Amino acid sequence: KLSVTSIAFPTTAHGTTSEASVVTVANSGTTTASLYDITLGGANPTDFVQLSTCGSTLAPSGTCSIFVSFRPAAAAKYSASVILYDNAIGAPQTVALSGTGD
Repeated sequence: KLSVTSIAFPTTAHGTTSEASVVTVANSGTTTASLYDITLGGANPTDFVQLSTCGSTLAPSGTCSIFVSFRPAAAAKYSASVILYDNAIGAPQTVALSGTGD
């Protein structure tokens, strides 16, 4: 389970990186979850940055974090998604990202 389904970043000067927002991944099941990959996708994935503390498995009641920042290349509107590929029902799980470069 992801703690949020979308993140809207504040207007950020192009060529700089915003503060990171945190997405918490929680395993509310009774068995170990398999985490296969965490990627950025959608229209403008290169204008966002993600770093994860998640490994390849997540124990029952365990959590890990995905840190996401916005790094606009120019003054424009951007969108992308964090995509978590795992063995949960309804996978992959996504978080919509948006931001405006100044």
